Amino acid sequence: MFRCDRNAHAHAHWRGIFPSAVGLAAIFVVLWQGVDVGLIYHGGGVIPDFPAFYWGLDFARESLARPGGAAYYVSSLLMQSLFLPWFGALLLTLQSGIIYVSARRCVKALDLPAPDVLGFTAPLLFFGIYVRYGCEAQGVMDLTLALAALGLFTLLPADRPGLRWAGLVLGLALLYPVAAGAEAVFTLTAALFEWRRSGGWRMSVGALALGVTLPLVEGWLIFGLAPEEVLATLWPVAQVHLMKQPRGLVPFGALYCLLPTLGLGALARDAWRKWRARKAGADTEAESVLRPEIKPAESKKLRRESREAGKTQSEDVGCFDWAWRGGWIAKTVLAGAITVGVYFAAHDQHFKTLLAVDYYACHEMWSKVLEETARHPVHDPFAACAAAQAAFHLGRLTRQLPEMDSPDDLLCVNMSGLCLDLGLVNMALHSLADNVELSGERPLLLRQLVTANLAVGNLPTARIYLNALTKVPFHAQWARDYLRRLEADPSLRTDKEITRLRNIMVKRDVVGPPFPTDDLLGLLLNACPQNRMAFEYRMTHRLLSKNLPAFAQTLKRVQDFPGYEVSPLWEEALLVFSREQRVPALEIKARFNPDLVQRLDQILQAYEANGHDAKATWNQLRSKYANSYFLYYLCHP
Repeated sequence: MFRCDRNAHAHAHWRGIFPSAVGLAAIFVVLWQGVDVGLIYHGGGVIPDFPAFYWGLDFARESLARPGGAAYYVSSLLMQSLFLPWFGALLLTLQSGIIYVSARRCVKALDLPAPDVLGFTAPLLFFGIYVRYGCEAQGVMDLTLALAALGLFTLLPADRPGLRWAGLVLGLALLYPVAAGAEAVFTLTAALFEWRRSGGWRMSVGALALGVTLPLVEGWLIFGLAPEEVLATLWPVAQVHLMKQPRGLVPFGALYCLLPTLGLGALARDAWRKWRARKAGADTEAESVLRPEIKPAESKKLRRESREAGKTQSEDVGCFDWAWRGGWIAKTVLAGAITVGVYFAAHDQHFKTLLAVDYYACHEMWSKVLEETARHPVHDPFAACAAAQAAFHLGRLTRQLPEMDSPDDLLCVNMSGLCLDLGLVNMALHSLADNVELSGERPLLLRQLVTANLAVGNLPTARIYLNALTKVPFHAQWARDYLRRLEADPSLRTDKEITRLRNIMVKRDVVGPPFPTDDLLGLLLNACPQNRMAFEYRMTHRLLSKNLPAFAQTLKRVQDFPGYEVSPLWEEALLVFSREQRVPALEIKARFNPDLVQRLDQILQAYEANGHDAKATWNQLRSKYANSYFLYYLCHP
């Protein structure tokens, strides 16, 4: 019977944890396949609080020289694992598992119901940060360490107040230099826990007093900080970071408030129970006067019946309670379903598409760019610009007009990768310098800075960035190889990309206000008439802006590209231009494909039949002539 009870207790324990384990496994799968945390690493420049990391003692000393530096160092290293999506998802899941175990232990210590369910709320909130493509790396790491410290603190025996005092002082003393941002959570939760466990106020007030005084003392003695500077380090999110409107701020704030809120809930429940008990005691005392006295024999019979009922109930539960097993299976399914539900409820597909498009464009996966924008259309100039760049590299830019809100959106000078692709090296340098200043030393930005500086001949500057990249995980080998190539050939005449940029870049100085898009592309063509990308971009820009006279004039440059074929889209534009110039119909039929002339006549007839209503004509013909320049010219504003 004792072995059966022990096995039943073990089975009940594992049945309680198993649903949460399934939920954690679901978190791993969704972070890997659904969220794709590799996009968070790639998009670190637009995701606030994504940290840089460098191997070596210099970065370690710099990190540890400030409050919470240990958590910052560990979180920075952890975030680099997102470079490999499966590995990053695994480490984030392990971190969420630590959060779950610690939160579950704290919930049990507070004697709250369903510790498995309430404890699993913490990793769900942690999961929600990354579903929204947030980061909050240091803040979450601070809280992870604080929850682990709280879990250990709750294990201290209630009848050893001296040991609890020592644990409280040690935890608060270590937490400020290690994870300063979550010290307030540790202090409040420990105070609430002690108030409830000891039933008094001395140790709770002592915990609050220590939580205020110890950081001030440590900040002054260890880090040389003034009181107002110490208070600033106790905030889990810096004010500058809040101004950037971080994406995962709501689940992050809820995660920080979870345990203090549960502690207050436990105190409120205890107060309610005491009030009910006092009221029930008063009612019992009043009823005892009227209650008939129970004889000893009857009292003995009632106790025997109560024991038999409890024994029957215990036998019904036993070691093989299939009804409870059914509940366990339902809880397991529910844990996985809730995790997937959080993903669908909080996932930002629009932002993921932007990150994916930029990732594919930076890695020159042009077909993937068009597939992503076709699968998840987004109304964003950066995505449209990347799609046009991909269309050029796949030979489609001359056959179909890109969808742009404005013709000037074709050339987004803030996209350093596009500027380097076109040959606008100095603009790329300016954009990269601004991005590094705003977003931090992201490896992708540093690599592009190396390329741009080598193209313009700034070899010392390029070496500085290369030496920095030798200390960055997953990019060190690339930097070392480039340094060896520079030692062997400082001119880099054998480097195809550097040679290409030097041949097509603008070589004369231009001073003045920002150039219009058309003039900027003209500078590139004047610097290198064989710059096919600049040529096609200029022609496409003139089509989008309906500047057909300039389009027809620039078409003469086709002779700079031997074997270049004029696409049907460009022929349609020339046909429209000929109609505008009132070229005789016989000459038009002789110069152009009869099918194109017939298509133009059909679209004009529909336009006139709709009373020159561009929107009605577009809705009528877009399924048949969506790629026609005739329809764009008539119906697009």
